[in-house]
Amino acid sequence: MVQYFRKSIFVNVLKQSVSETGEPENHTLPLVLSKRNNRISFNPAGINILTFNFSIAENKTTALFITPKSNFSYIKLFITEEDRKPTLQEVWSSGIKFPADGHLYSNFSDFTLSNSTGGSPQWSLFFTYNASNSPNFTGEFNAGIVIDINSTEIRDWLREEDSSCLGNKLDLRCDVTMEISFEIEVRSMECLYWNKSQEAWSKDGCEVRTCSKNTASVLKLYCLSLQVSWFPSC
Repeated sequence: MVQYFRKSIFVNVLKQSVSETGEPENHTLPLVLSKRNNRISFNPAGINILTFNFSIAENKTTALFITPKSNFSYIKLFITEEDRKPTLQEVWSSGIKFPADGHLYSNFSDFTLSNSTGGSPQWSLFFTYNASNSPNFTGEFNAGIVIDINSTEIRDWLREEDSSCLGNKLDLRCDVTMEISFEIEVRSMECLYWNKSQEAWSKDGCEVRTCSKNTASVLKLYCLSLQVSWFPSC
């Protein structure tokens, strides 16, 4: 009879027989905005979109972390498997409200932790490759980020950041150039166990899975193993 064993792992630690790769990178969303009679819109002269690519590795779990340096409650995020950068119009019309609607990208796999239980959603997406699951997407993906300038929250933030134009009620026609900083990190993780006969770490029969005891402030993963070894429950 096959028995499943589990071992708790904190996502922000990722130690104890878990291998990971990835370093955070700083990215900039360049904006050129126009104000006409207090209405704020994207200026066609600007890029107004942040694009990046990431990989989902075979036989590993890939974690995508997107951290805005500004106090936003959400952004618009669009991910495509096509070999091209998303356009502003594409992200604006088809992008999801991230992180709140991160679960809508569950078509990549059945493993997403973008909405943790018990509180605010996390700014993260988890994609896994498991031999037991279908479908499983691997390879290179392109993503785009834009801000929702129709949101009252975003407009208020923009007016506060630029008081000379966007926040100036007396100036009814002006243009401004701004930048919004993001930290984006992609991690590839895998569960390993110590193979005594080979005297080496092995990943055969191990999978990274989500823990049912996740909270709003702490995300946990565990190693699901078919190996006859001791993995305590999460």
